[in-house]
Amino acid sequence: METNIDLLGPANAPVAVTIRPGDTRVFGTVDTFFRDCSSPDLDDGTEFQAAFFNAVLANLRSIARGNGLTATAGDVVTPDNSDDAVLLKAIQHLIQRGQTKYALDTGTAGHISVALTPALAEYKAGLEVLVKIAFDNPGPTDINVNGLGVKSVLHPDGTQLAQGDFKANCMAKLAYDGAAFQVIGLYSSPRPRLTANADYYVNSGTGSDTNNGLTVATPFATMQKALNVMSTFDNNGFSVTIHCAAGTYAGASLPRLTGSGTCFIVGDPATPSNCVSTGAFGGVATGGAYDISGFKMQTNGDGIAADLSGTVIYLSNMEFGACTGPGHVVAQRGAAIVIKGTQQGVSVPNWKISGSCPSHFVVLDGGTIAVYPQNLTLTGAPNFSSAFAFAGRCGTISSPTGTTWMTIAGTATGIRYNVLSNAAIDVGGAGATVYPGNSAGVTPDGTGFYG
Repeated sequence: METNIDLLGPANAPVAVTIRPGDTRVFGTVDTFFRDCSSPDLDDGTEFQAAFFNAVLANLRSIARGNGLTATAGDVVTPDNSDDAVLLKAIQHLIQRGQTKYALDTGTAGHISVALTPALAEYKAGLEVLVKIAFDNPGPTDINVNGLGVKSVLHPDGTQLAQGDFKANCMAKLAYDGAAFQVIGLYSSPRPRLTANADYYVNSGTGSDTNNGLTVATPFATMQKALNVMSTFDNNGFSVTIHCAAGTYAGASLPRLTGSGTCFIVGDPATPSNCVSTGAFGGVATGGAYDISGFKMQTNGDGIAADLSGTVIYLSNMEFGACTGPGHVVAQRGAAIVIKGTQQGVSVPNWKISGSCPSHFVVLDGGTIAVYPQNLTLTGAPNFSSAFAFAGRCGTISSPTGTTWMTIAGTATGIRYNVLSNAAIDVGGAGATVYPGNSAGVTPDGTGFYG
């Protein structure tokens, strides 16, 4: 399309050529400068060579032409010898069109890979990248720009992305903060908003994750599928209930909830052993509350694990079998777990422990567990090798009603409690033998509180 090929000269000047001559200059290792003649009569100033001007012209022309052609094969910036603003327009269009910051994602789900042009030299705080995402993200996500290395993609509050935060073909604007890329803009269809409470059904025996999960006759096979589907919605203040039929399940990672609301995960509250979870319920579940009831946790690890401030999990009518721990119920980094009792509207608050674990309750790093009155039943004399209740690093276990359990049936072995590192266990003055065990509780470093 370019008709004015003499843009920025030398145009029709005498002995101008259309093919750039070779460059015979010799370059030094440092910058050089021009010098004037010392007088009109002396020829001692800097001599100008055509190669110098050719290099200057080539650089200027590259700016003017750098925007390329439009989709209809027209010049984005029209070369015009009479237009003194061609270079200004070229620079403005380069900024406006964002070509140097935009790239297509050529990675895999959860692992974004982009190649900017020109290639990025290094990760630098303040760098912005606009990416067209290739896949729905399955959860935590990372990015690699021009092969410089993998960096996490996080929400501005520092939390990991949840499943479905990125949709295939959405546009995401990411900014590097010196350690990770923050999502500072997301251009995609908004999440659909619930307008009423919703129900999903799960059956590990008869279900399939290709079903829609909306009826007892078309259940999902896994709780994780139901949770992943739920996480694609804005709860908009409404609740989602996931009904799990009798069977064995693999546990679930609890995704972030968008919009206020509660997710209920219900097994068999009357007989929790009918719904066995061989994996933990846990993760970073900020943004709303989870209410879990009617499961027997029997895992290679923790049973229930809440992690990170803003995560709230309510529990009721649960059974805990053998878990490798460190705890049957764990709250850390500011997360909160509430063991529901009669004050929370649970008509028959039963709590059963049928297997050993290093600890039953564990709180760390500002995590909290609040225990309301229960009917606790222990079978098989479970052992707690670390302590039934372990509190460390400013964690708190409390019993707001002044007594931890309404009734206790059965026995356990191990230390009753261990509280240290400025943590606290508050039993409302109910005494040192409230928790099960056959050894006295301890406050080994003198900084913990029990009382």
